[in-house]
Amino acid sequence: MQRGELEKRVAAVPVWYHTLDLGEGVVTPGYFDMRPFVGHFRFPTSMAGLSVVDVGTSNGQFAFHFERLGADRVIAVDLAHVLDHDFPDWYRRELQQRYSAAELARIDEEELEAGFSLAHEVFASKVEKRRCTVYELGDLMQGQFDVAYCSNLVQHLRDPVRALESIRRSLKPSGQFVFGCSCELSVENVSYAIFEGRIDPHITYWVPSREAAQRLCQMAGFVDVQWVGAFRFAPVPHPERVGTLAVLHARNRP
Repeated sequence: MQRGELEKRVAAVPVWYHTLDLGEGVVTPGYFDMRPFVGHFRFPTSMAGLSVVDVGTSNGQFAFHFERLGADRVIAVDLAHVLDHDFPDWYRRELQQRYSAAELARIDEEELEAGFSLAHEVFASKVEKRRCTVYELGDLMQGQFDVAYCSNLVQHLRDPVRALESIRRSLKPSGQFVFGCSCELSVENVSYAIFEGRIDPHITYWVPSREAAQRLCQMAGFVDVQWVGAFRFAPVPHPERVGTLAVLHARNRP
């Protein structure tokens, strides 16, 4: 695909969650540009021979990264419909009243499909996409993966422990979990979570402390939970909204 055509197709995608470098000098917009922070997750230098799941893939930045690292199989998991977000019931009903079925289908395409589909085509990727909630993942794909990656998701969920349990069930015995989560670091060595209770700009429930993030993993059944580190980042259009993302590694039980 020539650069001019690619630029037109990128511009036609209304929502880019992650910034992607598509080659040919074309870089997409993105609500988050995570490219400078990939090293903080301490992924293996090679994923050759591994099956990997990217939970909450959005437009697939990390799924495509795992493919470039040589993973044998990469599954990119995201919602089938915007109404599948873990919204309070009253807000879901409000959205159903505000938008027609056709409008909701358009939003599904713009937010959940368009960017991923274009990048998948450009990269000639073999990444497979699965449409389900994180709560459904463990039953639908039980014991299939050597590595599970999930970042920037659990703060948007009302039940983080249940979500992490589901991710753990998708792993093979002793499979590796790479976990990124928004974190509150003002008080050390205390397990607590701040309930933000926000709808906009994204539904947000719980933001855990460092100790709480580690205990979330332990309560979900992970072992060898390790604090890797944390870094500061912000949405591209809102550089003033600086947050902290923690990175933890853990394993499924043997």
